[in-house]
Amino acid sequence: AFIKIFPAILIPYILLKSDRKMRDLLYVILISLISIMFYVKAGNPLQDIEVLIYSRGVATVNGYFFANGITWQIIPMYLGVKHFPTFFPYLLIPIYFILLYLVKRLNLSIIEFSLIFLLSFFIFYNFVNPQYFVMIVSLFLLLEKRRYVILFSLIPSIYVLLNYSLPYFVNYYYSYNYFSSILGLGESLRLYLTDNIVAIGGFALIATAAYILTFRDILLEIISRNKSPDRVTPSGENI
Repeated sequence: AFIKIFPAILIPYILLKSDRKMRDLLYVILISLISIMFYVKAGNPLQDIEVLIYSRGVATVNGYFFANGITWQIIPMYLGVKHFPTFFPYLLIPIYFILLYLVKRLNLSIIEFSLIFLLSFFIFYNFVNPQYFVMIVSLFLLLEKRRYVILFSLIPSIYVLLNYSLPYFVNYYYSYNYFSSILGLGESLRLYLTDNIVAIGGFALIATAAYILTFRDILLEIISRNKSPDRVTPSGENI
């Protein structure tokens, strides 16, 4: 759901950068209305709105704190913490509006804007699933930043290795007959050793450090570019 809804955060950026704001705003409204019509026709729009606003903004499942994926917040969950503050409305939303404010002041490209928000998301949100890295790796590919492409490809790959049954990715039949073979028994032992607070929690802390350092590097690069006497836009044009 995140991958499908993610482009919506770019709408204000596009409108800010647009030379024909009214035309582009009408496009947004038209496409949004078409999308809403499908929701109304196929599902329960009130329930969908509740899920989007409440369930995505509160770090709980059935009233208890829950985290998943490559986030440091899995550590308090593993430790049995039942109530933990959510950072989504208090940090991610303000960061998003600060980014919008800085779009023109720092001449942020759409890729830089997306990367900063995604890294903020990875740092503060309680769900950071491996598939989310498809977006951030794609953005670094566009910037031709090879070391970050490698880094953010390795993080989800290592997490899958630690946390998932590998035979499932070869053939689901092996996963279905998980305990019926030597392979299944070996996998259950491996997951016992790797799918725990020490291995997963430790790796999540290392990954979070990588998010923070990458966030810092991108910001420093943007600040340095804007301090330069001959400022260059992300597209390479002199200002």
